[in-house]
Amino acid sequence: MFPRAAAFAAMLSVACGGDDEPTLNASTSTTTTGSPSTDTTTGTGPVSTGSSSSTGPDAFVDTTAALDSSTTAAPCDGVSAVFFDLGGTWVGDNPGVSGKFVERPGARALLDSLRDADIQLGLITTVPNNFTAQDLRDLLEEPDLLESFDLILMSSQAAASPKPDPAMFVEAHSLLRGAPAIEQTAFITEELADIANTELDPTLGARAAGMLGVHLSDTTPSALADYTITFDSLLSTAEAPWLGCP
Repeated sequence: MFPRAAAFAAMLSVACGGDDEPTLNASTSTTTTGSPSTDTTTGTGPVSTGSSSSTGPDAFVDTTAALDSSTTAAPCDGVSAVFFDLGGTWVGDNPGVSGKFVERPGARALLDSLRDADIQLGLITTVPNNFTAQDLRDLLEEPDLLESFDLILMSSQAAASPKPDPAMFVEAHSLLRGAPAIEQTAFITEELADIANTELDPTLGARAAGMLGVHLSDTTPSALADYTITFDSLLSTAEAPWLGCP
C-alpha cells in the first residue's frame, strides 16, 4: 500500500535534512519523456438539463428534434494533458529496497499508453525548500521514471505557492508545450484536498484552476472530485471514458 502524499512530503523533508514547508522560488521546470497502462473508472461528468413549456403531441416531436440537434452539433475535445501527484500516487516507500522510494508496478506501461494517445504528461509535487531536480532523483530507486514526463514542477522551483493553491496548477499548465485549454487537462492524486475544497465553485485545488480533478481512492467517490478511480484501475487510465469525449 502506498503512503499518502503528506507522508511522502514529510519523508522528503527528512531526506534533505529538515522539515520546512515549501516556499516560493524562481519559476523553472524539468522536461522528460513518458510511459504506463491499465484500469477502470467511476464518476460522473458534466450534466446538462432543460425544460419545455409546450404540451401535447407536438411538444413530443419538438423535444425529440431538439435532443437530436444537441447530441450531434456540439464538438468534443478530450483530455490532452494529464498531471499526476508523485508521492503516494506514483511512488511509495519500500524498506527492502535501499530505503528509497519505488515506483508503482506498471507505471511505465501506463505512461507509454498515454503518450501513444498523444497526451502530454506532467508531475506537480510538493518538496522541501531549495530542493533540486537531483535531490528528487536521489530519493528514487528508479530515477529514470522522471524521464517519462514532459514536465515536472516542484514547489521549490515554482513561482506559485504549493498545492492546493490554484496558481500552482495554472503555472504547471502554462509550461506545457502548446498548452491546451486548461479544461482539457486533468490532475490525478490520492489527496482529495489537492482537488477541491467544495463541490461547487471551489477556491482551492486543481478544479479551482479549471482542471478535471481525478481522485485516486478505493473508498466511496467524493463529490469534491470530478471522477474517482481505484488504485488498481490507475494502470488502465488510458482506457478511461472521461479521457476522451464525455
